[in-house]
Amino acid sequence: MQKGSNNRNKQRLKVARLHEKVSNQRKDFLHKQSRQITNAYDCVCIEDLDMKAMSRLLNFGKSVSDNGWGMFTTFLRYKLEEQGKKLVKVGRFFTSSKPVLFVVTKMQKRKILR
Repeated sequence: MQKGSNNRNKQRLKVARLHEKVSNQRKDFLHKQSRQITNAYDCVCIEDLDMKAMSRLLNFGKSVSDNGWGMFTTFLRYKLEEQGKKLVKVGRFFTSSKPVLFVVTKMQKRKILR
């Protein structure tokens, strides 16, 4: 197929339609998941992930950057704000492997539960 030929244009349009279909499927899935989480919880905590570093260091390549994490957090944020609920972003270096839960009482004192 040469540039500018009719067959090339037909194939280009087919590929464009497939890309659009995949994009719409991803958006649909992310909308449904964010709506389900929003309806189920009053406060949602998510880790602030560095997707560029993950794709470089873990050798996953495009699969990490192609998963739509930023789009998902955007959908989640605006849906939670619409319902007056909270989205808390936890810093990537704040999370730990130890299961410690901090509970803030009405007196603003911290208690550690194990």
